[in-house]
Amino acid sequence: MLKPGGISVIMVPAYMFLWGVQDDVAHHYRRYTKGSLLKKIKESTSLSVVRSSYFNTLLFIPIAIVRLGSKILGIRGRESDFDINSPFLNKLLFAVFNFERKILKKLGFPFGVSVLVVLKKSE
Repeated sequence: MLKPGGISVIMVPAYMFLWGVQDDVAHHYRRYTKGSLLKKIKESTSLSVVRSSYFNTLLFIPIAIVRLGSKILGIRGRESDFDINSPFLNKLLFAVFNFERKILKKLGFPFGVSVLVVLKKSE
């Protein structure tokens, strides 16, 4: 429940073809396109869409290659995408996400690993 003028932020995974082990770990049921999520929102609520965009765009190609390659080659065994953990990788990913965050303040992305929707309840 939102009070009048309240904001809701929805972040969900994008594109079913990117389904991977992390979706199982996070107990996801599906991945969305921006259009399919906006359609579900419009069908189920009177909240206004303030903003919608894909994000995690800069890592889209590497993530798609790893996930699709793992499926094609039948590679299994990882319990989570977070199995890989290193200070260098953490700093690199922080820099990538911070850069995207700055771009998202002004622009939206046409594709990405995740979808972001900001909703507002009428006052």
